[in-house]
Amino acid sequence: QPDQALQLSSEIDKNSEFYVDGLALRALIGADTKDSEKIEAARDSLVGIDEPNAKVWITVIDRLMLSDSVTAAELRPILIEGLETEPQNLYFRYALALVYRDLGEPELAASLLTPLVRSQPAWWGAALELTNLFERSNSLGSAYQIIEQTYQLHPSVNAVRLRWAVLKSALLPASDPETARETLESIDQFAP
Repeated sequence: QPDQALQLSSEIDKNSEFYVDGLALRALIGADTKDSEKIEAARDSLVGIDEPNAKVWITVIDRLMLSDSVTAAELRPILIEGLETEPQNLYFRYALALVYRDLGEPELAASLLTPLVRSQPAWWGAALELTNLFERSNSLGSAYQIIEQTYQLHPSVNAVRLRWAVLKSALLPASDPETARETLESIDQFAP
């Protein structure tokens, strides 16, 4: 919920290691809700903070959120620099994975998302993205493994439930009708 996220991000202590990312989160929420005033206010609050990740966030906000158009190829070096500056920054890792996906480099995208999904299982959006990458590369077993774990944590999230049901049905054993029937019943039980 954008309002809750805004409230939480405003409560982050200025001395916290998450302070800069919390300010950037306000810009991401603004972008998600198409509120340019929130984006600009978040950007302005980052100006003057003498931390490398603040400078990267300002560049990302300027190029991605306040620009009319930006290409994945233009974002790649910015996000690589951000990760080199702050290797543990999950947001830069996720954004770079999406850039690699958009550039047609799914293996690089998956290599960034896999450790992120393992370390942050509550981030179901990242897990869905990794599931989609595996599915597109015809690694249905890997895709199902990720979505099954995510479904166990987030059974009420419709996007997760849908991907889980689709992949579970895609992996139905054709030679075992009893297992197929049980699987279909389990999918039917959790229909929204």
